[in-house]
Amino acid sequence: MKSIAIVGAGIMGNGIAQVAAESDFDVFLYDVDAVGLERGVSRIEKTLARNVEKTKINQSQSDEIRRRIIPTRNINDLKDVDLVIEAIIEQIEPKKSLLAELDNICKPSTIFASNTSGLSITEMASSVKRSGKVIGMHFFNPVPVMQLVEIIRGEQTTDETFELAHQVAERFNKVAISVKEAPLFAVNRILTPMINEAIFVLSEGIASAEDIDRGMMLGASHPIGPLALTDLIGLDTMLFVAETLYNETNDSKYRPAPLLKKYVRAGRLGRKSGQGFLHMTDNQGVDKMSAIDKTFQQINWDKVEGYLRKSIPGLPEEKMIVQQFSEGYSNLTYLVQMGNWEGVLRRPPFGEVPPRAHDMEREYRMLEKVNPVFPLAPKPYIYCEDPELMDKHFYIMEKNKVW
Repeated sequence: MKSIAIVGAGIMGNGIAQVAAESDFDVFLYDVDAVGLERGVSRIEKTLARNVEKTKINQSQSDEIRRRIIPTRNINDLKDVDLVIEAIIEQIEPKKSLLAELDNICKPSTIFASNTSGLSITEMASSVKRSGKVIGMHFFNPVPVMQLVEIIRGEQTTDETFELAHQVAERFNKVAISVKEAPLFAVNRILTPMINEAIFVLSEGIASAEDIDRGMMLGASHPIGPLALTDLIGLDTMLFVAETLYNETNDSKYRPAPLLKKYVRAGRLGRKSGQGFLHMTDNQGVDKMSAIDKTFQQINWDKVEGYLRKSIPGLPEEKMIVQQFSEGYSNLTYLVQMGNWEGVLRRPPFGEVPPRAHDMEREYRMLEKVNPVFPLAPKPYIYCEDPELMDKHFYIMEKNKVW
């Protein structure tokens, strides 16, 4: 297998395209919308540029990865690829129509994979003559970072197609889990009822939104609370997913929470609208996300690095956590906004292991600068990934010493 086509240049599509190109595949990135295609390519280029700045790759490698990605609005360019991964709108009929069109264009050996997060692979396969070559490959956002891929067999999927999908996931440096077809598959089948129940707990007045999220973060080690996650996903998207599960199973235990429906009807869609379960603007209408973005940009990171080097002589260059924090701030600002510092530390660039060694009294003032609009909760901290330094030093930055 040498060539892959990604259909849909949105957040998921461009992420899959990048990972495929990084894995030495020749990639066609197809989208009917010129603006969307340009935006998707631009996002890939920015990500590659950041990786060069972080010395994860060199400029030559970045150029080679970009060279492998061919943007196109001509669907006939996909005729000779070995694998098509569709990442278009999460609705069954558009996906079936797309696969039917591709069935008449692509060579007979081409495998069709869907990035659907919960729609029927079997139903999609029924729209093409090569039904045995249709499979689900559900990636998670952001694709270049998240390790997991769900591999979902339809009723018609052959063993050969199933094995090839696993091989592709391995080449992508992902961890694949095998899932039988069922509404929402495995991860979302577990996640959606949990989020829905959190909304019921809120609507029944059992706990506030902030305490629900804090409880799940600190009591269940979740990197982000269920309500903050819903705001990030979008309440309308969450309602669509919940309704899909309910309609597919016809089980009353999955009925969407009435408060979720109410908020969607009121236009409270979460981050995208500025209001959701957790407020994203203050009483004067100030956008907290914009305030945090502006604050990050104003921080003198050279001064921060100099302070840390003076405090901890011999600290390796690649272990400068604050420097990494600066480079990765665009992916972390939402968790910062929610006061979810445990979530911040569990996401790249900080690593994939739980943070160690809490020192709540000393942490309080650290990163106070990034919180100009609303109170921090819980208290933040940064830790060092270097095992030799992990238990010896904390990067506690007091405002008067750093900024």
